[in-house]
Amino acid sequence: MSLRPGLLASTSRAAIVLARPAPRAFSTSPFRGAKEGTVQNIDKELKNRERVMASLPRGIDVTAHFESIILEPIVDPPTWIRLAWVLKPFQYYQYAKARAQRQMGTAQMVNSLVKEGLVPWVKTGWFSGAGKAMEGIMPEFVERYEAFNRAQASADAKALSNLAAGPALKKARVVASKMQRANASWTTETVHKPPKLQWVRYVPLMGADGPKLAQVCVTFDTTQALTTGPNGKRETKSQRVREHVVFERSNAPNSPWRVKSVLETTWPTI
Repeated sequence: MSLRPGLLASTSRAAIVLARPAPRAFSTSPFRGAKEGTVQNIDKELKNRERVMASLPRGIDVTAHFESIILEPIVDPPTWIRLAWVLKPFQYYQYAKARAQRQMGTAQMVNSLVKEGLVPWVKTGWFSGAGKAMEGIMPEFVERYEAFNRAQASADAKALSNLAAGPALKKARVVASKMQRANASWTTETVHKPPKLQWVRYVPLMGADGPKLAQVCVTFDTTQALTTGPNGKRETKSQRVREHVVFERSNAPNSPWRVKSVLETTWPTI
C-alpha cells in the first residue's frame, strides 16, 4: 500500500507495510527452487483448489478461493544490463533468457484478456508492446488504486471490501483500524511517471472451459499526501512512493479488478 510508515507515523505506533515481499534475489533460472512464492508451489496450490472448484456453479467470482496466490512473484528491475552482469556472460544469458520469456508470456496473456473482453481493445502497431495494448485499462487501475488508498485513510471498511482482496485487504484493514480517529484524508500530489505495466498472468483454474484468474502488476510513481488532525489543526505529510501493485479479477461477468498485493523489485543474483 502507499501509506508507508513515514506517512503514518503521526497516527500509528506500528509500522504498516502491505507488500508480501518477493525474494530480493532469484536464480538465473527463476523456476529452479521449490520455495514459497515459486511457480512449483503455485501450481501445487492451484491443483489442490481444483477439487473445490469442481463443486462451484459456473459464472461466479472465484477470486475469494485463491486469495493467497500471486501468479508471478517476480518484478524485473528497470534495466536489462549492468556491467557486473556482463562480466558473467553465461549467468547473464540465463537471466536475460528467462526475463524475455516472462515478457513474451505477458504479451500472450494481454492478447487473451483483450479477446475475452476483460480489457478494452486498443489499436497498436507491430512494435507497440504489451504496455500499449493495456493503455485502455490503465485509467481504471489508477482509479481503483487511488480509491483504495483513500479508503484506508478514511477507514472505510465497506469500500475496502470492494476494492481489495487477499493480502492487500488484510493489511488495509489493519491500517484502517489505526486511522479511525485520525480524521485522515489521502490524495495524489504529483504523478512522476505514468503507470507502467510490469506483467500480466491469466490462467485457467479448472480445465479449458472452467473459470480463469487474471492478475496484472502495475508500477505507480507518485508523490502522495496524508492529511490528519482535527479541523483547524490539520497537518499534511508528503512522500514520494514507487510501488508495484498487483490487481486481480476472475473472468466471471461483472467481476471487478481489486488490489491484491504489492511486490518489490526482484534483482537478479548473477
